[in-house]
This record gives sequence, C-alpha cells and structure tokens, in this order.
Amino acid sequence: MQRLAAISSLLLISTVGASAQSLPVPSYWKDGAGSEMSLHSIDAKGAFTGTFVSHAASFACANAPFDLHGQAHGHHVKFSVVWKNALADCKSHTSWSGNVAGNTMHTWWVQTSGEKRAAKKTHGADTFVKQ
Repeated sequence: MQRLAAISSLLLISTVGASAQSLPVPSYWKDGAGSEMSLHSIDAKGAFTGTFVSHAASFACANAPFDLHGQAHGHHVKFSVVWKNALADCKSHTSWSGNVAGNTMHTWWVQTSGEKRAAKKTHGADTFVKQ
C-alpha cells in the first residue's frame, strides 16, 4: 500500500512539473505589432515572471519594460501587466489568457484603464511567436 502511495505521489509531482514546463522559460516572444515578452523564471507550480514591452503606437506606456506575472497550467497560460514602473504610471493593466502550441501562443486580452469609477475596458486578441 505504501508503495502504491509513493508511486502515486511521484506521478502527481511529475505531472505538476511537466505542466509548468509547457511554457519554455527562459524565452522571448513577439506579437504582430512588435510587442515583446521576455519570460525569465517559472516555478514547479507554473507561476512565471518576465517583462513586457508594448510597441502599440497610441499607448502612452509604449517602448518601456514593465513587469509581467503569470500562471501556466499545461498549455494554458494567464498573465498580466500593471502599466506602472519607476518612470511611468499609465493607470491601467492588461490581462491575457490563452494557449501555447509549440512556438505560438494565442491569447485574448482585456485592458482596464482609468480610475475605478470611470474605468474603461478594451478587448482584443494577440498571437505571440517564440523567437
């Protein structure tokens, strides 16, 4: 019985580790608009960190790096960026959710900007390609 429990535990641990590794880290990704995502670290539970540089022409916080935090479960990923760093505060954040398939990450995003009472939400889709 103890042997069966030990084998089950090992399978569970290896499954958790494998699911976290569906997202290659470290890695560098770009979307169609040229925005850049660098993933720096991931833990055994799938929590990952990195930086994001938006190159959206109309975005006030474009062309500067911002911290990125996310979670990977198998091929599914969720990550977000708060558009505030030591140099700028755009009073907004963006959350992405999607799936990794090889060198491609298809995502849907929601950006919330402005103060809570007058918050504006925009939605879209993004495809990142591992470089």
